[in-house]
Amino acid sequence: MKKIITLLLALLLLLSACTKEVEPGRTKEKIDNNNVNRVIDGNSLSGKDYIDLLKNFVVRSKDKDNTVDNEEFDKFLDQIFIETMESDYLGMNYKVIDYRAYGIEKPELTIGELVYCDDPDISVYVDQMERLQGFDYDSLSYRQQYDYEILEYSLLETLAMTMYEKYSQLFTGGSDILADIVTNFDEFIFYDKEKLDDYMVLLADVDRYIYDAYDYTASQAEDGLYLLDYSIDYQIEYIDSYCSKVDDNVLITSFNKRIADLDFLSEAEKETYILENEKIVKEEIIPAFLKGKEELSQYYGKATIDSNRLINIDRDYAELVYMINTSNNEGIDTIFNNSLEMFDDYIALFNTAIMSQKNIDSYYEAYEGLVEPLSSSNEEILKFLEKNYKKLYPDLGEIEYEVSYLDKSSASDSVVAYYMQAPIDDLNQNVIRINPNKDDDFIESYTTLAHEGIPGHLYEHVHFYRSNPHNFRTTQGFIGYTEGYACYSQLNALNFLDITDGAKDIIFIQTFGGYVVSSIIDMAVNYYNWDVEKVADFMNDAGFLGSYAETLVQDCIDRYGILDRYGIGYFNFISLKEYAKEKLKKNYNEIEFNEAILEHGDVPFCILKEAINEYIYGE
Repeated sequence: MKKIITLLLALLLLLSACTKEVEPGRTKEKIDNNNVNRVIDGNSLSGKDYIDLLKNFVVRSKDKDNTVDNEEFDKFLDQIFIETMESDYLGMNYKVIDYRAYGIEKPELTIGELVYCDDPDISVYVDQMERLQGFDYDSLSYRQQYDYEILEYSLLETLAMTMYEKYSQLFTGGSDILADIVTNFDEFIFYDKEKLDDYMVLLADVDRYIYDAYDYTASQAEDGLYLLDYSIDYQIEYIDSYCSKVDDNVLITSFNKRIADLDFLSEAEKETYILENEKIVKEEIIPAFLKGKEELSQYYGKATIDSNRLINIDRDYAELVYMINTSNNEGIDTIFNNSLEMFDDYIALFNTAIMSQKNIDSYYEAYEGLVEPLSSSNEEILKFLEKNYKKLYPDLGEIEYEVSYLDKSSASDSVVAYYMQAPIDDLNQNVIRINPNKDDDFIESYTTLAHEGIPGHLYEHVHFYRSNPHNFRTTQGFIGYTEGYACYSQLNALNFLDITDGAKDIIFIQTFGGYVVSSIIDMAVNYYNWDVEKVADFMNDAGFLGSYAETLVQDCIDRYGILDRYGIGYFNFISLKEYAKEKLKKNYNEIEFNEAILEHGDVPFCILKEAINEYIYGE
């Protein structure tokens, strides 16, 4: 027991989850579906106006009996899908393989543009909102009514965030712009010669994009928004690691491996591409990365913890950050207070679990890998999860996937593993990438694979897209839902192990606790202006090591909002589950509930709550 407590203290693995019932909001009175959430004169609205529209978003009732699609509305969604795909080559590349089959014209071959300005152009999104709200909601089918509200909510998020995008720093642990560039090219698949040629053009654009990012950061500095020293240290450490390899740089070795298997190139052509790629990486990309050490170092000592708290940058932006990262429009006060309320429940849960020697013994069996399949290979663990998920989730039949490992020099310390979504025209192309730099224990390896694979991200993606949703859904994303669901699933996967319920509680707190307490401290530091001393007092009062407070505060400022996706996202799922159990009592069915939360894909929680009421009441 002492060892467990010491481990929890040292690693700051605190408490999580929620047993507090949250009554989902229900639309009881008859409303005029076409006169709620209206955006009037959208180009003249402020960021605060769009935040208020989000906070006051009204979820309409849905007509389950209407199965007849409005053809004009689907044509409009087709336009949204095509417009979005044509605006971003890399985004399109990972969503679809055969873009021509979808009527998409190839986007400009560029990584993107970074424009720092006080008056961003939001007219594209305003136009899309006007077109959307021009449709009669009641004329839409049940599926289309969900699509309507999902797009409407997403556009409000985009409009609000675009108004504040100048505050988003590029070189932090939360943005990881350099690591993201490496990932995008490392994961690029050469389906044909056109894709290969596109890759080469994009690769040659990397240095331009990176230098633009340095200029963007300089413009922010001129306006008084400097990088925190903690953020600079993180980026320079990554640059040193990535650039430590030249001849065997990941963008050279990875490229060479992929090109060796291409059957549409002659050996002479392969050699030409290999030499060109090597030249670009060595003469353009590595120097551009290394330039970052000089560019970013000039900001040392310019920022302070106080200057970089979100509340001191812009209060409205701070609240928006947490609403978007949690896919929750209830406002930060509600989000924060609910997070605090869940804390005491799981202190009691943990204390009860560790009072039983049987639970402690069972925990250590798992910790030491003595429980099947914890000491097995990643591939064997995934097979175990694929076999057992059907106990709690709808059976999808065979699910294809591949497990691979990141290059040690390019793997970001902030990433344990990630799932590469299969494109919508090949749902069998699922890849789980694992960071070899992470010294995962048996339990962490198991829960990570459940989070990224089955029944987590991979399962969620395949489940939804096998239901044949409209293609435009690939352009929408709600990060609090997707990460919250993956956390919910990884902890559900503990039920597949032959251990006591109390051991599961201990593992639950170990695995998930840091997410929730970091979420609390993140909001407390960035919105409620807690200083290091108050954070230390909070931790000490709860029985944890307050000596870590300063490091944790800096990390929360560097990666603001990131961990809330996991901690608060999970909280929303477990709250909905307990609500359904309380309402349905003996009629509650775990598989049916999980189908209900997955049926409509990733959605903001206000819409998901109403979907759960449909499941409970059959309305």
